Amino acid sequence: MPSTVGEITGHTIVDSHAKKLGDIDKVVSVNNRLYAVINSGGLLGFGDKQMAIVLSSLVFSNDALMALDV
Repeated sequence: MPSTVGEITGHTIVDSHAKKLGDIDKVVSVNNRLYAVINSGGLLGFGDKQMAIVLSSLVFSNDALMALDV
């Protein structure tokens, strides 16, 4: 299981149905809470969208991080 920001960057986040939501681009801190910023959609970096998911809501499962409440 990854334990540092550098180790989770690039990991895939899936929802509870194993559907890919995106890959972690970076981790940011907002009001002392950590968020994984993921890129989703687009092609070759164009048209992709970014969204943030609270890092504490992710669980590690089968080489991916699962967002349970998304």
